[in-house]
Amino acid sequence: MKVLLKHAQTGLYYGKENVWISEVAEAVDFRELHTAGRMVMENELEDVNVVLKYDEPHCELALNPAYCIGGPPLRRTTSLVLT
Repeated sequence: MKVLLKHAQTGLYYGKENVWISEVAEAVDFRELHTAGRMVMENELEDVNVVLKYDEPHCELALNPAYCIGGPPLRRTTSLVLT
C-alpha cells in the first residue's frame, strides 16, 4: 500500500519538487496517513486528497486530509475507486 496525495480535480499525483504528475510510480509515497495529511495542511494545498493506493486488489481510497491528522474535515471527500 502507498500513501499518496492526489489532486481531486486533475487526478494528478504529488511528485518530487512540488510537481503534479500522472505516473503513480513517480509519486511521493508518504508511507503514513498523518505525514501526508500534515503536508496538505501545512502547505495549504487545495482540492487534494490523501489516497491509499493498493496493488492487490487494484483500488484506491481517497480521504480528506484533515481526518488523517485528527482535525475537522475541510470538505466531504471520501471515495473508493476500483481499477
